[in-house]
Amino acid sequence: MNDLTTHLVSLIDTKRKATLLLSDAAVDAAARPLLAAEKMHDFCEPVLVGQPERIRELSINAPLCRERAAQLGKTTEEFVDYLLARTKILDPSSQQCEANRSALAGFCSEKFSREHIVSEKECKWMFEDPVLYAVAGTAGIEGTRREGHCVLGGLASTSRDFFIPTLRLHRHTGTVSMAVAFTFQNSTNPAGYAGDLLVIADVAVVADMDSRRLADVTRGTAELTFDLFCPEPLDKVNVAMLSYSTGGSGSGGSVEMVREAANLVREETRNDRTGRWERIALTEELQFGPAVSEKAAAQKLDLSDHANGAAGKANVLIAPNLDTGNVLFHLHASYFRGCKYVLLPSGFDEHSVIDFSRSSRVNDVVNAAGAACARIQKLEDFRPIEHR
Repeated sequence: MNDLTTHLVSLIDTKRKATLLLSDAAVDAAARPLLAAEKMHDFCEPVLVGQPERIRELSINAPLCRERAAQLGKTTEEFVDYLLARTKILDPSSQQCEANRSALAGFCSEKFSREHIVSEKECKWMFEDPVLYAVAGTAGIEGTRREGHCVLGGLASTSRDFFIPTLRLHRHTGTVSMAVAFTFQNSTNPAGYAGDLLVIADVAVVADMDSRRLADVTRGTAELTFDLFCPEPLDKVNVAMLSYSTGGSGSGGSVEMVREAANLVREETRNDRTGRWERIALTEELQFGPAVSEKAAAQKLDLSDHANGAAGKANVLIAPNLDTGNVLFHLHASYFRGCKYVLLPSGFDEHSVIDFSRSSRVNDVVNAAGAACARIQKLEDFRPIEHR
């Protein structure tokens, strides 16, 4: 596989750029949104959300900006001003956003009036906050102006301030989850893996798993993997639903949940019209070894059986719970230090939200933005947003 960033950008039509809002530009002291925007211009329209003076102040004081400026032989002020001059900034407190703040306030005051006693005036004041305005401005709320296709946040804001509002305001079908795609082209490929790409889910969201949620996670992760990595570098998407049991070797509530979830996925994709599931193989109830090693799989399963099509050569691992998924994510990220990875949200109808870990790096933001743009452009009703 080529470099991860190069691959993702190659999927994007750069003549029809999506607009991505960077909600933490005015709160991230590391200036990662600004530095990410520097690299995102080639494939999307990045927009920094917040007061320009505050964004500039944070950026000038950020060590990453000082380092980057020194590499280019510029002062930090020169470098920051150059980046700000070529990047759109959306200030929610400005007169330019007044009408949209009022429309958003009216919508939210009516929507949440039964749960919270919040006046429209109070809501309008709340939408001067850059994070909340960016969340609402990408939600496609009827009667309001859409400011972007996708919002990128969580770098310096809490789940309460960013992710929970996105769950309430952005349309999503079923269960929202988080996958991570690893590429091993610059590191030693882990023994037993069939290729240099591995996707793992759920790694960050679903704390209380059941068969319905697990089915959503499985289907969403399989389809996003197909959208981004098939037919290149993956000729086929092989999905293994992990368990402590392989092919009936064990029993228990968790095993039953995995089996039920697999049956739900098969039922829901039986008449799939997208063509994705012609190239997706799904095998449930696999221990880690039989999932990734054909030798281990052959000892426990009949590999000529169509139902075991993903066994031994899985490139997508579905964890039965968040503990397992999160441990697998951090194990790979820390042990295989030469690997590259990108976080991939699943479940939002329009691929409109990316929630980052606070430890995310600039390249993590760029890669996730590239993946989001590639999927957004696949939407039937995608249209570039005209900038004011």
